[in-house]
Amino acid sequence: MSLADFSVPELLLAIFGLTLLSAYFASSETAMMALNRYRLRHLAGEQHRGAGKALKLLQRPDQLLGVILVGNNFVNFLAASIGTVICMRLFGDTGVVLAPIVLTLFFLVFAEVAPKTVAAQRPERLAFPSAHILVPLLKLTRPLVWLTNAFSNAVARPFIGRQAAADDRLSAGELRTVVRESARISPRHQDMLLSILDLENVTVNDIMVPRDEIIGIDCSAPMEDIQTPADNTAAADAITQLLCELTRDEGSALHVSIAGGRKTMGFYLGYALSLYGRSQDRL
Repeated sequence: MSLADFSVPELLLAIFGLTLLSAYFASSETAMMALNRYRLRHLAGEQHRGAGKALKLLQRPDQLLGVILVGNNFVNFLAASIGTVICMRLFGDTGVVLAPIVLTLFFLVFAEVAPKTVAAQRPERLAFPSAHILVPLLKLTRPLVWLTNAFSNAVARPFIGRQAAADDRLSAGELRTVVRESARISPRHQDMLLSILDLENVTVNDIMVPRDEIIGIDCSAPMEDIQTPADNTAAADAITQLLCELTRDEGSALHVSIAGGRKTMGFYLGYALSLYGRSQDRL
């Protein structure tokens, strides 16, 4: 049986199916390479099946790209042959010229640019389901993939030489950038994490506050004058006013402790700090 035995509608249906296959291979390639490696390891550690298979595939990127490109090129060349037959039937010898032009534009839009754009924006949604297909497909085509990689590596070796295995561990500067750009970490926690990274540059003067610059409030001292609601309100106003004045000095840092002492006093301190506290103040 040859292509001449099929009608034009049947060949067009085959072109449609091959377009879907080509779009699958193209989107899988982009989605796999766009995955966040650190999130991928986290999900694999959480026993996510798709993430685990994707991580295993990415450990050998030459084999992953080999199986994807072998499948994609086979589909594209088969579609080109069928497209040429269709154009020759419809336009005669002119179809030989029209076929590559029409198929190039068609496959470029529907089998390359559009699916790769979607995959780049939603890599996990496409890569994890695709991994379930690529793993058995790689096992099925392993001899062909191995042969293809052997020839391609032999051709590429003179240009790239021998390279050590890539180290994808983050440096301190890269980790600092990840923390800054994380949208899931509050600004306060970002500052805390960044300050940990800067510990090697911190001096004793940055940590220790001279004793003569420390202002303390002894919450356990006797306060026999607080006997009425009016006295209680006056004490609360005094604490609030004191913290308000202390926070006006941008060079100061308040460290308020509400452990021990009177619970009411501790409550007033915590409430006042919630009103006037700054990023450098701690409760």
